[in-house]
Amino acid sequence: MSGNLNLFSKVCVMQPSPNGALGVATERGMMKLNPKIMLHDVFCMPRLNYNLISVAQLINELMCTITFLISFV
Repeated sequence: MSGNLNLFSKVCVMQPSPNGALGVATERGMMKLNPKIMLHDVFCMPRLNYNLISVAQLINELMCTITFLISFV
């Protein structure tokens, strides 16, 4: 999820929320993280000041696993 539409490719406009709530995605598209990683169905939320990655979406797209450790030695 990102607020910067310039980071997207193959963008499609989403239907607006009936109540006009803040924080609603307006577009969705593809986002290239690096030359080998492309995420699909990433939402654009214009008022979002940060880029957020869903860990679940990332492991599904890359078909990998992620391990979180308390400390790394």
